[in-house]
Amino acid sequence: MLFSLLSVYAIREAATLNLKKLVEKFGPEWAQNTVIPKVLAMSRDQNYLHRMTCLFCINVSGTHENFTVDR
Repeated sequence: MLFSLLSVYAIREAATLNLKKLVEKFGPEWAQNTVIPKVLAMSRDQNYLHRMTCLFCINVSGTHENFTVDR
């Protein structure tokens, strides 16, 4: 059981790192229009894992120099 939980975490972590690469490739304007509305919607999800994934996404995307999250 522990192995399956670790692999789920690894998948979430890989997804957030891929998001960072997408933001770097397509730019902050693309992220602002495409990704951020979905991430903000995920922040209101009842499932805490979805909210944690939202925080991970903001954390890795926020490392881009021209990226800001406006609410």
